[in-house]
Amino acid sequence: MKDNKMKFKIEGAAITALAIVAVILLNLIFSVLGEKVNLKLDLTGGGVFTLSDESKAVAEGADKEVDIYYATNAQNRNTRYSEILETFGRANDLISVKEVNLDTDPGFSRTYKIKSYNSVVVECKATSKVRIVDSSLIEYNGQNDNGVINTKVNYLESYVSAAIRYVTSEKPLMVYIAMGHGEIIENSSFLDYLMNMLYSEAMSVKLLDFTTDAVPADADMILFAGPTADFTDADIKKLDDYLEAGGRVQFYSNPSYSLSNLNTYFSNNWGAYINNDCVSDSNSAFIAASAMGNYLIPYLKEHAITSYLMSVSSKLRVQEGEVNSINIAEKSDIEANVIVATSDTGVSMDRENWVKKNARESYNVSEPSEKNIMVYLRKNSLNNSETTSRLLLSGTYYLLFDRFIDPSSSYADKDLIVKTINYMSGIEDAPVSVSSKSIVHEKMEVLEKSKLVYCVVFLTGVIPAILFGYGIYVYLRRRRL
Repeated sequence: MKDNKMKFKIEGAAITALAIVAVILLNLIFSVLGEKVNLKLDLTGGGVFTLSDESKAVAEGADKEVDIYYATNAQNRNTRYSEILETFGRANDLISVKEVNLDTDPGFSRTYKIKSYNSVVVECKATSKVRIVDSSLIEYNGQNDNGVINTKVNYLESYVSAAIRYVTSEKPLMVYIAMGHGEIIENSSFLDYLMNMLYSEAMSVKLLDFTTDAVPADADMILFAGPTADFTDADIKKLDDYLEAGGRVQFYSNPSYSLSNLNTYFSNNWGAYINNDCVSDSNSAFIAASAMGNYLIPYLKEHAITSYLMSVSSKLRVQEGEVNSINIAEKSDIEANVIVATSDTGVSMDRENWVKKNARESYNVSEPSEKNIMVYLRKNSLNNSETTSRLLLSGTYYLLFDRFIDPSSSYADKDLIVKTINYMSGIEDAPVSVSSKSIVHEKMEVLEKSKLVYCVVFLTGVIPAILFGYGIYVYLRRRRL
């Protein structure tokens, strides 16, 4: 019996030692593995802790060392932000993620001009480029069409992904937003939104007073957002000189204003004319009602700009009536492509009849037909046949601001704008950053997770349970002796 007791004591000691060794090994394995793989389950509705395919491609494709600094302090530190940033570090060994305590390192704030805690700095020393993501841009309360807050969304992944593209690029796109003609973006909220939208897509953005300033030599694109005042002859010459030199212009009409002088230029030089009308659709299937008014749901037309958006069945929307139609005349030297149009049941009316329609009075409309809403035009320069000028005309500025007016919008208006800018600038395959991700938690669905989950469960649950069970068995055997 003594021999048996000694045998079980040895077995018990061996089991205990084996369990301790197993626990140590498991801790070592998961501590090392955790540096490269996220072992946590992402239960957020938008997958906020999991990089989208677009962001993953950007992170993995970075070919220069990138430093990401999370600037915070002990009191304001946001674990969610830290974990999102760590996903970029795991995607590429060239990307390092570090936390900086601004209270103990005030010099960091001065060096990078940090304005608030929980901001993020993305830097590439090889290109000497830095981009700051201010904490005020990262999270918003989302609203539904009735203005009720129904979710919280996070933009950190979008901004960091774009920042990586920006700092690793030798020459980011330079977009100038034109001012001076009573543009809708004189409303500072609209302007901030538009600049942040372009900023979040790895572009450099500056303002240009088109009535007084010369067009800068580094202008890859000039964007006009809803002008209300007509262009002078001097303005038109400046515009034409820029385009003739191979420039790129996007013009978004303000449907309430007719700019006859500018329109004459478009017609004579580009074969396109923006009508002073209000576009709708006689088929209610292309009208969507909301508390903010009816929306018109137009079509994306086949083109390299729209190919990706069409492949994922993206849809657009604009406010019904707040859009002009665009006529195109055939000109041998102009390549004209319709990018967005109504269905073949689209109708238009003048402003007076649009008012009558809203007042439920008798009104007149055009014959139903497809109405052009966005047109992309190209032509060779008169001075140099190898230089190509590009002009985008939109019958509404609403496409620029859909997600500003309604943050919960899932329509692809913003994606289309980004695609047009990149395409016109020669970056056809540039990705569109994921705009936001919901932070709402959902139920755990383990069966849909990766095989790594099963490994974790087996190593941390099954093996210790077997060892524990065997230990109980040895204990009971010993008690009977």
